[in-house]
Amino acid sequence: MKKILIGECGKQFSEGLKAHGFSPVILPKEKNLHESVGSHADMLCVKLCKKLLFTKEYYEKNRDILGGLDVILTDERHGGKYPSDVLFNVLFTDDAIYAKLDSISKKIVSYAKDHLMKTVNVKQGYAKCSVAKVSGGYITADDGLFKKLTENGETVLKISPGGIVLPGVDYGFIGGASFYYDKTVYFFGDLSSHPDCEKINGFCRQTRTKAVSISSCPLTDIGGAVIL
Repeated sequence: MKKILIGECGKQFSEGLKAHGFSPVILPKEKNLHESVGSHADMLCVKLCKKLLFTKEYYEKNRDILGGLDVILTDERHGGKYPSDVLFNVLFTDDAIYAKLDSISKKIVSYAKDHLMKTVNVKQGYAKCSVAKVSGGYITADDGLFKKLTENGETVLKISPGGIVLPGVDYGFIGGASFYYDKTVYFFGDLSSHPDCEKINGFCRQTRTKAVSISSCPLTDIGGAVIL
């Protein structure tokens, strides 16, 4: 089974992931982050090539769970309020990163420059949360990210905000409610519960992406997933 890092979630999601060949590793909460996103993978780490970037503080506290991973550590710390919480919330495309550049980890900026990637500044600090990846394209409800991605030649579907559960706040984001692997986009919950489900299904067909709903509950933002 393919191991993935995910945030705390209900049994319906963990069992659904196992049924599709994934072995979920549940990330403990980071006390410095807001309760609603404290265990979200897209807030706690980011994949740089085959290594995972964590804060040293978080990694040391959770070495029993994370100890077998190939990691990069930073002395930077998460803050509890936006935008000091978006340290690792970066959208990677094939040749660029999209992020609130003055708020993300310096190690990510250095990585992008070392690998000759564009660094695109966006107002939306939750860049990774806000965008779902499909084969050769992206889905987002964020106007700024839609504009920047489109300007850089990406194929993007613009959807309406809302329609995604995130306990503790008004609503969650499409990127946090999904992850992409092997030409398939997996949704945490039933995609048909989203008001733009027909548009999303049509875009997936257009981009030759299989869309899979992990469970029958409403679409839920659990912070996406990091594939190991």
